[in-house]
Amino acid sequence: VMQRLREAEREKIYAEYKERVGQIVTGIIQRFERRDAMVNIGRAEGVLTLNQQPFGSHYRIGERLKVLITEIEKTQRGPIIRLSRTDPELVVKLFEQEVPEVSDGTVKIVAIAREPGVRTKVAVTSTNPDVDPVGACVGMKGSRVQMIVREFENEKIDIVPHSSNAATLITSALNPAKIVSVKCHPETGEADVLVARGNLSLAIGKKGQNARLAARLTGWRINMRGEEEVEAEAAARELRKRYFDDLLRQITELTDEQRQALAKSQYDSVEQLAAADRAAISALIGDNEQLAGQIISDAQDYLEELAEMTAASGDDQAKPGESSDTPAAPAPVQPIEQGGEDQPE
Repeated sequence: VMQRLREAEREKIYAEYKERVGQIVTGIIQRFERRDAMVNIGRAEGVLTLNQQPFGSHYRIGERLKVLITEIEKTQRGPIIRLSRTDPELVVKLFEQEVPEVSDGTVKIVAIAREPGVRTKVAVTSTNPDVDPVGACVGMKGSRVQMIVREFENEKIDIVPHSSNAATLITSALNPAKIVSVKCHPETGEADVLVARGNLSLAIGKKGQNARLAARLTGWRINMRGEEEVEAEAAARELRKRYFDDLLRQITELTDEQRQALAKSQYDSVEQLAAADRAAISALIGDNEQLAGQIISDAQDYLEELAEMTAASGDDQAKPGESSDTPAAPAPVQPIEQGGEDQPE
């Protein structure tokens, strides 16, 4: 009889909590089994495994906390109720509890990206044009969002307005960094973002965290570059062009048509001419192998002179009391490759 009563009780608990999967409950930590927390959630006990505990969290026996019921399974010893504090849905449920506009559907959480225990980004929109979705979630002096932040032991929560315009959404998602421009490529799912001067490390975030969360929140792969990098590349291109034009002017045997042919080819820098194949250059200038050989040789000499001038400039800088009549020339500049979204901060 006792066995049947216990089985009936287990079935009752299973049925009750199966209906509550996906809901938030408040529980009290009863004990620890290894590093898993056993939580009293009313008529039953749930398990909060280590991998469902946010990074850096430290719980104590008797501590009260809110958890999400994610799963329940039957076993011979009774139902096992699995809990989570890392599931993004827990954040959604907490906003529903703390923000009436979210609870009644006036404000909707469109997307969420989370690194539990560290940072969460939430994109919100409003069905009522008179209701500011971000302001509603933040609350007066941050009162509403701070309730959630405290529940997660000061996990940072960024709330941004959702937009159907991808560039606008990406700009908001990368807050607090200042963004100059966003160019989206729907065919590849990538977005090229130009970040304001001095804001690149802020946009990337600690260990790439801000960029990762923004990418997950928006669904775009984000490639970020700073204004400094773009300006440096533009200066490098201009410098390469000046060297290239100067070299071609010095080769008096070249016609204007031949100079234009070289400028429009892949061999449009002194470095590329110096490393070029004679036959390829000859084909560009009308099958003149002798002149092609001269171009390549002159380009190699030009690079050597640049290197010597750069070395001389370095010596002058090392000896402030001395001067030189030889103008310093920058070393040949190499193209700069574009970085990806997970650059280090």
